[in-house]
Amino acid sequence: IYNFLDKHVEDARLPAPAAVRSVLTIADIMRAISAPTGVRGALGKALEQEPGSRKEWNRIRANAALTAEAGVWLEMQPPPKGSAGHWKEQAQAFTAAAETIVNAADRRDYPAAQRGLTQLAGQCAACHLEHR
Repeated sequence: IYNFLDKHVEDARLPAPAAVRSVLTIADIMRAISAPTGVRGALGKALEQEPGSRKEWNRIRANAALTAEAGVWLEMQPPPKGSAGHWKEQAQAFTAAAETIVNAADRRDYPAAQRGLTQLAGQCAACHLEHR
């Protein structure tokens, strides 16, 4: 059985993921997330004071989750300028900051959500230094 597993499972190659067709651009993501009326703007407005209802926390979570997924998508794109390694690190840090807000919303932890929002803004600025 070990020979079978070794030959057919452990050394098996996973099929390459299918190419994903997308019309989305980096500029589209930046506008949708970072514009004052975008997702990050909505997060900032929602976190100006402690949310009082489950509905408000759910909206915060949804916006933070969309922001985190935008970071995952950005990580897969070639940078417009600057090194690919730094781009990937920045995209991962951006995603992690957004996930901090997601997790805070799940726990209804207002101070943690505010810290995550501050981290998110810092990640935007850090990435723009090299890649914008």
